[in-house]
Amino acid sequence: MFRFRESLVALLLCCVVSAPVMADATSGAPTAGAASPSPPASVPKRILGAVVGTVVGTPICFVRGSIADEKSAIQGMVGDTENKVALYSAGAFWLPFGIATGFLSSPFCSFKHSMLNTDKPFSKEQFSLNDDYQ
Repeated sequence: MFRFRESLVALLLCCVVSAPVMADATSGAPTAGAASPSPPASVPKRILGAVVGTVVGTPICFVRGSIADEKSAIQGMVGDTENKVALYSAGAFWLPFGIATGFLSSPFCSFKHSMLNTDKPFSKEQFSLNDDYQ
């Protein structure tokens, strides 16, 4: 029970500390023509979004990371060639390494994406589905 409380406190602390400051850049009343910004998400919604984003984003980061690592390794090994034999043999060689690096880096990648996007809970960026995967 003690570890559960420690884990919960650590998770809450990470979410609260990583939440961006929602202060307005200009002080004073908004102008008449300006649209009012959307209200920031509540803290429980941010926490739940971060947890769900990490859990759902882990397998997504695993697949996308494995594919990206293998493509990068194949290109580094054979270069920009159209030779199918070289591409397939390099792909067969790098497949286990791509899977291993994707498996090892996916929890960290999904946690990073989830924490960097706490201001937009349950968004595609928080679930690691954005186009600029890194």
